[in-house]
Amino acid sequence: MVILLLGWLYISFLCLVWGNLLLDIIAKLFTTRSVYEFSITCLAGLSAIGIIAMYLSLFMPLSWKAHAIILVPAAIYCLRKNARIDLKKKISESFSHISVWGYSFLLACIVLIALINSYSIVHPDTLTYHGQIIEWFEKYKPVPGLVHLRSQFGFQSLWFASQAVFRTDIFKQPSPFFLGGAVLCWYFIFVINKINLFRKDNKSDTAKNSAVWIGWAILLAYTLISWREVRLAAASASPDFMVALYIFVSVYLFIQYDPERAGGNYHFSIIVLFCCTAASIKFSAAPLLLLPCMSVILFFRQQKLAGLRIFFISVVFILIPLLIRNIIATGYPFYPSSLFDVFHYDWKLDKIRLIQLQHYITVCARFAIYDHTTENLPFSVWVVTWWKNISYMDRSFLSSILLLMIGNIIFLKYAITKFGKKRLIILLTAFTGSLLWFIKAPDPRFGTGFLICLLYILYLPFHEKFQLLLGGLDFKKISRLFMICLFFAIISYCGYRFFYFFKKEQVLYPIGMQEFKYKKFYRNGIEMYLPENGMPCGLTPVPCVTDSSKNFIPRGNTINDGFKER
Repeated sequence: MVILLLGWLYISFLCLVWGNLLLDIIAKLFTTRSVYEFSITCLAGLSAIGIIAMYLSLFMPLSWKAHAIILVPAAIYCLRKNARIDLKKKISESFSHISVWGYSFLLACIVLIALINSYSIVHPDTLTYHGQIIEWFEKYKPVPGLVHLRSQFGFQSLWFASQAVFRTDIFKQPSPFFLGGAVLCWYFIFVINKINLFRKDNKSDTAKNSAVWIGWAILLAYTLISWREVRLAAASASPDFMVALYIFVSVYLFIQYDPERAGGNYHFSIIVLFCCTAASIKFSAAPLLLLPCMSVILFFRQQKLAGLRIFFISVVFILIPLLIRNIIATGYPFYPSSLFDVFHYDWKLDKIRLIQLQHYITVCARFAIYDHTTENLPFSVWVVTWWKNISYMDRSFLSSILLLMIGNIIFLKYAITKFGKKRLIILLTAFTGSLLWFIKAPDPRFGTGFLICLLYILYLPFHEKFQLLLGGLDFKKISRLFMICLFFAIISYCGYRFFYFFKKEQVLYPIGMQEFKYKKFYRNGIEMYLPENGMPCGLTPVPCVTDSSKNFIPRGNTINDGFKER
C-alpha cells in the first residue's frame, strides 16, 4: 500500500497542476477566472490529460514516452513562483475547512479504498477486457479490426487511455490501476468538505442547511454502501463510477451557472469540458450533452454566440480522437451503437455480431448473466426478474425516484411553479439519460450519475416542505448520530477486509490482476496467446484471444496491420 499511496499522491498532484494550467488557459481566453475546489480542479486536470492521451494514442503507444510528454509541461508550469503559490493555496484551502471528525472520516474512507485497491483484482470485466484494452493502449497505436479478437476490445475510452498513461511497470510487478483510487480520494475530499461545511454553518437557515447536508450525506452513504459504486471502482478498472462522478459534478457546476454574470462563458466552458469527458469515457453518458446543448439554444435566442462556439468547438475537439479510434478498431464511430454507419473497411465488424453484442449488454444488465432465450421477454416478465436481482440498497434508491416522480405528477401545478429554466434543463437531461439507461442496460451502476441527478431534481419541489419537517428536529444530534454510525460501518468493513482479504504483499505494492496460464500460437507469423481452460485474459500479453483465430484472420504479417473477419 506504500507504493499505492505514493502513486495516488503523484497522480493527484499532476492532475492538480494540469487542472490549474487548463483553467489558466481558459481564463486568458475569457479574461476572467472562477475559483474551483481542489477535487474539481483535479477532475479538470484529468480531463485535460485524458484528451491529450487520446490524441497521442493515435500516433504512438501510451508508454513512458507519452507520460513524459504529459509530465514535462506540468514540471515547467511548477517552475513559476505564482503557479506554486496558487497550487499551495488551493491545497491548503481544500483541507482548512475540514474538522477533526472530517479528517477521521476521510482517513477511514482512504484506508477502505487502499485495502480494496491493493488487493488482487478479480472483477470479471477487468480480467476479461478492461486490463487488455489498457494494455493495447500502452503497447500499440490503434489497431484496425481489434474488435475481432473480442467484441469488448472495441470499447475505446478516454478512461482507459488515462489508465494507460498513469500505469507503470518500473517495479516489474503485475501492474495495478492507480488512477481509480486517486479519483475516489478526490470524491471523498469533495463530499466530506460539503458535509462539513453545511454542518458547521450556523449563520444561515438551519432547516435549509440541514436539508442540503442530508442530501450530501445520503450521496456519500449510498455510494459507500452499494457495492457497485465506490467499492467496485476501487476493486477494478471499471469506468462506471467515473462516468457517474463527471455527470453529477457537471450538474453541480450547472446549478451554480449564471450566463448573465461575469465569467459566465468561463464557467460554461468547464461544464462543457466535463460533459464531453463523460461522453468520451462511455457513450452511454452522451445524453449529458443535452445540458450545455439546451443552454446553447437559450444563448442563441439571446444572440450570445460565444456559448455556441464553446459548445461545438469543445464537442468536436474532445470527441474526434475517440471517434477515430472507434472507426479503426470496429468500423463504427459510436461503437457499440450503429449510429452513422457510413464506413465500409475490410476490418469492419459484421452488423449481425454488433446486434448480438447489443443484446448481450442489455440481457446481462437485466439478469446479471447472459441467456439468449431471455432477449425477447415482454416487459412485464423481465422487469420482475430484474427487480429481484438488484440489491436492497438499489431498490430503495430506485423506489425513492419512483415515489418522487409520482408525487411530482400528482402535484404537477405546484411542481411547475418550482421549476425554472435551469432546473427544467437538468430534469430533461437526467430523465433522458435515465430512460435510455432503463431501456438499453438497466444495471444500476450504469445509470448512477443520471439517477442521482434525477432524484435531486424531483426532490426540489418538496424541498421547502422537507425544511419545515426538519425545523422541528434536533439537526445536530441527528447528523452526529448518522455520521458516527456510518463511520463505524466503514471502520468495521475495513477490519473485515483486513482480516479476510489482506496479504502481506499488499503492505508495499498492490497485488494487481490475477495471472492465468496460456499457450502460444502463431498466425501469419504473429505470436498470439490463448488462456487455458477458458479462463479470462488477465495479465496475459496482448494479443490475447478467446479462440485459435477461428473467427478472424490477420490482415498482414504484423499486429499493426490489424485483423478482419474470417
